[in-house]
Amino acid sequence: MSDAGDSIVDEDTGTIEMPPNEAGEIIIQAQRFRSQEQNRDDARNRLAALVRSVLEPPKPRVATKPTRSSQRKRLESKRLHGTLKQDRSKRHLSDD
Repeated sequence: MSDAGDSIVDEDTGTIEMPPNEAGEIIIQAQRFRSQEQNRDDARNRLAALVRSVLEPPKPRVATKPTRSSQRKRLESKRLHGTLKQDRSKRHLSDD
């Protein structure tokens, strides 16, 4: 039920994103209900939610350290890739 002008909610951060049009205006379309008054209330509520989400500062990213296992796997794959490349160059030189 995503119409043009509908809000996009980011599930990770919970923020609401409303892409502006060419004139820089945010257009909120409300066609969920049959009643015009309910649609107006819905549009006002969505605008209020958008303003609230913009006023709330984003959470700072918490830097995490890679696990020992993931570091070991990464280094092992680098070693394998390096030996594969070395083997390729040795075979290429011995063919001459």
